[in-house]
Amino acid sequence: MLALLGALAGALRFWQVKRAPHPELVRKLLHVGMGLVTLSFPWIFRSPWPVVALAALAVGAMLALRHVAPLRAKLGDVVHGVGRDSGGEIYFPIAVALVFTLAQGVPILYVVPVLLLTLADATAALIGVRYGTLKIGTLDGGVKSVEGTLAFFMVAFLCTHLSLLLTTHVGRVETLLIGLEIGFLVMLVELIAWRGLDNLFIPLFSFALLYNIEYLQVHELTQRLVFLVLLSGFVLAWRKRTTLDPGALVAAVLVAHVFWTVGGLAWLAPPVACFATYALLWPEDRLRRGSSHDLRAVLAFSAVGLGWLFVATRHPALDWSYLGAAAFAAQLTVIGCAATDLPGRAPWGPRRLAQCALVGWIVPFLPYVLLHKLDLRTVQLAGAALPAVVLALLAFNLRWAKLRDAPYSMERWVTQAAASAVGSLLALIPWRLLPA
Repeated sequence: MLALLGALAGALRFWQVKRAPHPELVRKLLHVGMGLVTLSFPWIFRSPWPVVALAALAVGAMLALRHVAPLRAKLGDVVHGVGRDSGGEIYFPIAVALVFTLAQGVPILYVVPVLLLTLADATAALIGVRYGTLKIGTLDGGVKSVEGTLAFFMVAFLCTHLSLLLTTHVGRVETLLIGLEIGFLVMLVELIAWRGLDNLFIPLFSFALLYNIEYLQVHELTQRLVFLVLLSGFVLAWRKRTTLDPGALVAAVLVAHVFWTVGGLAWLAPPVACFATYALLWPEDRLRRGSSHDLRAVLAFSAVGLGWLFVATRHPALDWSYLGAAAFAAQLTVIGCAATDLPGRAPWGPRRLAQCALVGWIVPFLPYVLLHKLDLRTVQLAGAALPAVVLALLAFNLRWAKLRDAPYSMERWVTQAAASAVGSLLALIPWRLLPA
């Protein structure tokens, strides 16, 4: 394996010196060659340790090509000739080792993610370079093209559908539906990835999807696909009523899909209610700054809720969605106060804090109450969350004076996520004390 990979890099460098092809073509040929070689791993290695060792050696070689001047001068342009800052060549072998380990000897769970990484990602890059005209910005200031993204979807769909159809006992209709869902969702992941992280996100996300849907029935797969289409249509139609940029909107679709498929409507309704109402409740920020919130805003908003959702999958006997609703209520309260803190306006006063806290609490807890039993405990739990939301807002307010001049900095989003965590942790007290 090492000899094959080394020979591939040497041959590409020789071709690069003799013919001077486009740097992106050379880089993606190395990408495809490495991927095709690694596709053989399930039939060569029984244990993950040889694959982990190969990945460690590959990462070391890529770091050497990046930082050792003589090696970079001889072979470095094969990887770094594109002239952009990317860690994709390092993430590639790490992703291969992780997926091989997670697949636990089931070839299809390894082959499909690596195929998507090998063929779909390379096709998207080459189509984008040659034909891309409609551009979408990424978090690091880079750009991707709509044309490349559509090419990614087509190849990802075919890789998933044909692999399942030809190597498993999954039915024809099921393979079509699975291919459509995985192709579309992984396309969204590739669209918002930055600095080469798509080489890590694509295989891991596609593995998680394939692991969870391979054995679903036709009607279940159809429901998931219909929901995905409706959700994407809603976000697209509602985009001008939000402050999210295109990458953040894509991330919102992915996060909502996770809440729906893993937790169901009880987990989905509170964040969707917040998404649909926050800019209408406090339109000042949207009218003043437009689509100013990027991917970090969506990650900060959803991080604590996703954490509680993960806990719910480990301990399904308890209703953890209450803590998720408390986290979203704290988030919406903080968003309201930050959105109304306009230049020239007096600092937050008790009245504005109370208004934001009350509205931020009502929006996610109204669907929570409606989707649960309308009994005394549900109403008591919803009411008991209000003090937790207020305390979370006060905790955020301790840092806001230093953040208001840089409201879209990373520190702001980390602070907002921390305030959400405070609110949901405080909501643990009534959740545990009130009798079931």
